[in-house]
Amino acid sequence: MIDRVALALFASDGMKRAFPGVSLEQSWAQEPHLHVHYRERAIVFIKVMGQQMVGLADAEIAGLDEKRGR
Repeated sequence: MIDRVALALFASDGMKRAFPGVSLEQSWAQEPHLHVHYRERAIVFIKVMGQQMVGLADAEIAGLDEKRGR
């Protein structure tokens, strides 16, 4: 999962080489010196997203509990 998010961040930064026939994965493979940087960003992204999801789930559960009179 970390590698997929790293690749998505790489793409969102516009790092894909703009040559016909060059895939995103090929562009990624040509930039191994950037992999650590993007993996670090991916880990932070996943952590923050997870925290936000927990907060959202807690709020939804609390709302359900209120509706049920708990």
